[in-house]
Amino acid sequence: MLPTFAEWKTAAANNARQALRNLTDEARKAAPEALYYTLCSAALLPLGAALQGLPPEAAQTPLINLMGGAGANLLANIVQQVYDKRAAPAEQAAAIQQAALQDGRVLDALDEMLKKLDVLAQAPIQLRADDKQWFASTLEAALARLGSPLSINAQGAVIGPQASISAGGDFVGRDKYIYNFYGATQERLAPVYLRQLWKACVRIPLEAAQKSDDGNNLSPIRLNEIYITLNVRDVAPVKRGSIQSRTGDEDVRTLPARYAVTRNPKVLIHGVPGSGKSAFLRQMVADLCAGQLNDADKTPATPVRSDLLALCPVLTNLRDLAAKLSENTLKELENLHHSKQNAKLLGILREVWRDDLNDKGLLKFEEALDDKLLTGQVLLVFDGLDEVAVALRSWIIKTIEAVRARYDELSPQPLRMIVTIRSRSFNPNDLPDFHPYQLLPFEPAQITQFVQRWYELRLGHGWSQPRVSKQIADLQKAVDVLYKKDKTRALVNTPLLLNILALVHLRDTKLPDERVKLYKRALEILLDEWQREKDLLSPALKTLLNDNFKIMAALRRIAFLAHERQAATQKQGEKQNPDALSAADLRGAEIVAELAQPDYFGDEAKARLFVNYADLSAGLLMGHGGPEDKPEQQIYTFPHRTFQEYLAGRYLILSTEPESDELILDKAAEGDFWELAVLLGAEAQYHGDEYRDNLRKLMYKLCPPSMQNTEVDHLNGAKWRAVLWAAQMTLLNPTWVSSDKKAESKDIYQGGSLYLERLKKRLLQIMRERKLPAIERAAAGRALSRLGDPRPDVLTVEAMRFCHVPAGPFWLGEGKEAKRVTLKMIFGSANTPSPTLSLTSLWLMGGIQKQRMRRIGLRQGI
Repeated sequence: MLPTFAEWKTAAANNARQALRNLTDEARKAAPEALYYTLCSAALLPLGAALQGLPPEAAQTPLINLMGGAGANLLANIVQQVYDKRAAPAEQAAAIQQAALQDGRVLDALDEMLKKLDVLAQAPIQLRADDKQWFASTLEAALARLGSPLSINAQGAVIGPQASISAGGDFVGRDKYIYNFYGATQERLAPVYLRQLWKACVRIPLEAAQKSDDGNNLSPIRLNEIYITLNVRDVAPVKRGSIQSRTGDEDVRTLPARYAVTRNPKVLIHGVPGSGKSAFLRQMVADLCAGQLNDADKTPATPVRSDLLALCPVLTNLRDLAAKLSENTLKELENLHHSKQNAKLLGILREVWRDDLNDKGLLKFEEALDDKLLTGQVLLVFDGLDEVAVALRSWIIKTIEAVRARYDELSPQPLRMIVTIRSRSFNPNDLPDFHPYQLLPFEPAQITQFVQRWYELRLGHGWSQPRVSKQIADLQKAVDVLYKKDKTRALVNTPLLLNILALVHLRDTKLPDERVKLYKRALEILLDEWQREKDLLSPALKTLLNDNFKIMAALRRIAFLAHERQAATQKQGEKQNPDALSAADLRGAEIVAELAQPDYFGDEAKARLFVNYADLSAGLLMGHGGPEDKPEQQIYTFPHRTFQEYLAGRYLILSTEPESDELILDKAAEGDFWELAVLLGAEAQYHGDEYRDNLRKLMYKLCPPSMQNTEVDHLNGAKWRAVLWAAQMTLLNPTWVSSDKKAESKDIYQGGSLYLERLKKRLLQIMRERKLPAIERAAAGRALSRLGDPRPDVLTVEAMRFCHVPAGPFWLGEGKEAKRVTLKMIFGSANTPSPTLSLTSLWLMGGIQKQRMRRIGLRQGI
């Protein structure tokens, strides 16, 4: 039978007193919050005990009678999930604490319950004087850290945060309560918000595979445990006419990334794929959260400046923002005046923030966030500008600029903002008010530091110190060999690949010498982990996980669909969908329907099992926004874009028939977005000996004997981009291509040396005739230099063409920086750019000294 209010109140007080008497010395030294949740558990225990044998929904009735509203439903859910005869009181309190961390509204409901049942005032009545003093000080600390509106005065009365009774306050006996719900909720939700954000930021991809080779389970490795401080190079333009701007000497402006972002309120970070852009942002945000929470288990990886600790971090994935820009929205924006356009864009960004807070159960925190924005107490972090479709990127940039313009004007101090983008997509003119920094590769000292941290984490998990030391030495020796070779250095000086390399070494001790082999092995390890766990699984899932071929095919298909969605400028149907997805997101229902096809699992139930297991057990997919046991209701993304590109590229190349290049041309028509995926797919096919001859035939088709113009401009551009991709594939092994004598006699291919000759001519056309954007023309030039530039005026001094530069006066620089210089000797400047001649020219003009020129020349390999 359910208790009456009087019975519940009496039982709650007795339970609380008993819980205090049973507290051990160790428990008393625990975090102050433990006392708060112990009292909450004692208060709910009478209700939980009374529910034995009753339907779960029975808990709602007494709770609604006690407090009403949504709070009753939240606590009813906790009672249903937590209380049974087997759970110990400490476990019950821990479960309540976990629920409160997941949803900030739970804290409001717990406060309301404690207030109504008078638990805080009644619990310490039977304690001794010194114990009462401990209770009061500990509870006061707990309420403060939780942001509770309740507190205790010197007489032991439980009161609110103000000194006088507010309207709506309640009296219970001698105890005075002030419950200013609105104001108190904003402040108390801040630590809940920070804890949830910290937890999300320190989670690392592929965490399911972080186990030892003998099967000993490890605690999930967090980003802050293995994070190594990254360095950046300041690539902001310097003054025109200065020596630094002419020589490109930027090494003096290399500094730690964390320090760099504190020097300027607006910062743009760019780097190559896997260079650690997102990891740097997430670790910095996690450190800000940890510094403000001051929790024992949340230690910043690097010290945080005191002035930054006042900032509330807001992390935004820009692909989520792009998903809000439907076709109708874009049409509306185009017809608006600039000021109204900015207001509309700000409103769309606010929707993204609101959705995120709502998912966390922290919607009430939105108004507190508004206040912080207006006072400049926020760090806005925008991750992945390059992940936005090119057609939408200008609108995202306008949104960022609108935020900057609005809040810089309103707040008493400049708003701090950080944006990340891949170097390939970086254009300093897009965000001129943002100071650009380029992330640098790991240096040997950073690599050594990572190797040591990686294996030292194994201590205490069944690993002895001698074993750890041996593994560190073995991995260090292996990465040193890779670092010394130009071909393999990128495997160890890029954070993402180094992380995967260490994962492979943990299991294999031998390391691949190609990036696609590394990706493949990492995926195999994940699949192997699935096999290890299968004894704990259902019979249906065991059977499913035995078929690695279908699993890999399924992953490739999902990655292709995600990358295709991200590459598109949004299809017509998606544009009109007000509930459009983020650029690289797929709904669980979509994935389940796709994988239920005969080419994959052929069954919807199996597809659902696979998607759920890939998320929860392997970490290859990350689901969010829905119940864990219902994958079709969640939204899924890949944990890192590079894995998505690798799998999508494998699907694309394997799906392309050797006699057809239509699928590749279709992707080339979308710009250079698919380039890395295409090249990863080609590398995997070449190094895996899997249909290798088909890859060679594909190259011939991408650079055919004749190229006819079409009536559609973008298709012409696609054909020239396909030529560039063919050249980059050829660089995998030019000798393998030139030795294909049989293909030279076939009219359909005209491969081998014939293909190489026309490929070089086409690369020259790309460079000279502006067939593609500048960054791709430069790539064509680099490919040509490796394949063999056919121009004698570039390769031989005799044929090289020079421009005559006479002696005499001339003006150097522009505007106020211009000055009159006299050149005392005649010299020639080559038409073709040459670093050596350029440096010589500078020296002759007096721009730099001989010694400085020599130092720069040595660094550039001259």
